[in-house]
Amino acid sequence: MVNEDEMMELIDQVRFNLPDEIKQANWTVSEQQRIISEAHAEAARIMSRANERAEETASEHEILRRAERHSAQVIKDAQAKSDQIIREAEGTRMEQLKQLEAHLARTMATVRRGVEAAPDQPAGDRGKRRPGDRLLATASQRPVTTRPHGSTKVKLSKSKKGRRRSHLALALVQIQPCPNCKKPRRPHSICPNCGYYAGAK
Repeated sequence: MVNEDEMMELIDQVRFNLPDEIKQANWTVSEQQRIISEAHAEAARIMSRANERAEETASEHEILRRAERHSAQVIKDAQAKSDQIIREAEGTRMEQLKQLEAHLARTMATVRRGVEAAPDQPAGDRGKRRPGDRLLATASQRPVTTRPHGSTKVKLSKSKKGRRRSHLALALVQIQPCPNCKKPRRPHSICPNCGYYAGAK
């Protein structure tokens, strides 16, 4: 048989210890919820940072692609400009060569007319060369040479240019008073006002 007193004592012990167990269970549950909440918040921060990093990486790739496209376009434009300049230079060079050829043709025609218009040489001078023959032979044998396109001219320095132009400088005119009329005049010259020079008129 169960002793009634022992039963009542056990019931009292359970009733006394039950609130502490409930409190412990409640604390455990709340602590678990807090840890879970912190874990969710940390996961959200990690995901946000990962998204920001991904966006930054995508932005950097986009900037890089734009820079590559821009550089390719700049290179293409520069190549096209260079080709255009080369074509224009070739056209200018050909035009200059044609003008030089026409000038040489006119010069040779003039020389030929001069040679044809010259009197016949004496019998003793037939073996000698005439200036016109030498000019014709030189003009016909000499290759046409022009200055290459793009070659720079000889640049004179400022000091050398100044020395070359030194004789163009203006001299300061000396003025002295005339001893007779006291008007200004140039030294060692007749006074334009009174006509005196060295004490005489």
